[in-house]
Amino acid sequence: MRLPIAPRPIEGEGLSSWTARLAAHNFVDPTAFWSWLDVGAIDDVAPLLTTIGQLAEAAGLPITEIAALAARGGSLRPGWSLNAHDHGLREAACPSCCRDAADAGRDQWWPAESQAVMWVSCPIHRCVLAGLDLFNLTLEAGRLRLVDEEGRSLGAGRTIPALDRRLLDLESAIADAMTGEAPNVSWRERSAPGPLRSITVLTGYVLARERQRPPFAQLFDTDRTSGSHMFALDPEELANGVAILQGRSVRTRRNVLAALVSLLSKPAALTGELAEALQWRTAPDHRGPFRVLADHIGEFGRSRLRADLARLPTAIAESAETALDRATAELG
Repeated sequence: MRLPIAPRPIEGEGLSSWTARLAAHNFVDPTAFWSWLDVGAIDDVAPLLTTIGQLAEAAGLPITEIAALAARGGSLRPGWSLNAHDHGLREAACPSCCRDAADAGRDQWWPAESQAVMWVSCPIHRCVLAGLDLFNLTLEAGRLRLVDEEGRSLGAGRTIPALDRRLLDLESAIADAMTGEAPNVSWRERSAPGPLRSITVLTGYVLARERQRPPFAQLFDTDRTSGSHMFALDPEELANGVAILQGRSVRTRRNVLAALVSLLSKPAALTGELAEALQWRTAPDHRGPFRVLADHIGEFGRSRLRADLARLPTAIAESAETALDRATAELG
């Protein structure tokens, strides 16, 4: 059956975003829309070919045009993508893109890249994405708006936070590593799979906290307006893999990325807010990021990290082992 209203995809749009717009323009919620198509929640990373075919047929558009939406998310390996929300909205959208769309009288939307747990910036504007937990996709005068509980459209009258350049560099290094490209000389480890191996092992550790001490990742929190809470793990709950971050807020994921930047970068490559967060470049004892991490994960976490050294690339493992040895000498 052909849909009566079928807007074309927007350049850079994710498949889930376009599908949500299809449903909203035809006055059905995403769950009912998926049921009508006899498909599950839309997967931006690896959608079924049958799903793409059904969407193309329902919209009356070439299947290649719909498949191209999924292709952008295809570089995101399974486990590195976010879970779908029950209401069909994904994790984040760009306030600048949404503001531009509203000013031009077009639908607001979100990019496929917002589905990557290790991607928190807009691929166009490179500003930080905004979480959609408190937003609904609402039809206003024939155009769709992402509107919060107070009726404000995403991006309207909003200062868009900038992201540290080094954090953007790590996003790019991860994307390059997924295609087999080696990172540049500013990173400790230069092998192509190095960033992915390191991130898989270290993500849990930067979220671990001992007793009342915050997780290492929280040292990099730049949000001063809504408290200090972010997702954290007890050292006994440590697990490897980025799947820990599925469904977590943009704020938590941004802090994790910043923490990983500090661990994976050569010290000389760090400037600005990331260098200031720990001040190891000017601290009298020159403790370094791994030594600070060792304090935050506690004795149990340090023992676990030592056991995980063999799973890390050599350059990263050597830095971590030196810090663990120093922590053992200082703390016992």
